[in-house]
Amino acid sequence: MDSPTLNRYDGVVESTAYLVVVAALADARDRSARRLAVSAVERDGLLVIRLDDDSSRPAHASAGLADQVAALSGRLRVESGGDGGHVVMELPCAS
Repeated sequence: MDSPTLNRYDGVVESTAYLVVVAALADARDRSARRLAVSAVERDGLLVIRLDDDSSRPAHASAGLADQVAALSGRLRVESGGDGGHVVMELPCAS
């Protein structure tokens, strides 16, 4: 069962999550999105952050950001569709 997380995590996990959110916000702004929704849940030992925007242009993330998430054994997915841009990041919660 997913529930919003209010937990604190290892500093590297929190910093990486922050960088992903800031990058997604800047990307959504650059693509003229008017709305960006952010959700964070803890699921199966992972911090899962999902960002959804309403832009009609394709979302993207830098390779460097994806590499940083991967260095923590995490995953970063960026998707675009008729309903906007979607970024999903999964990071292990354990320190």
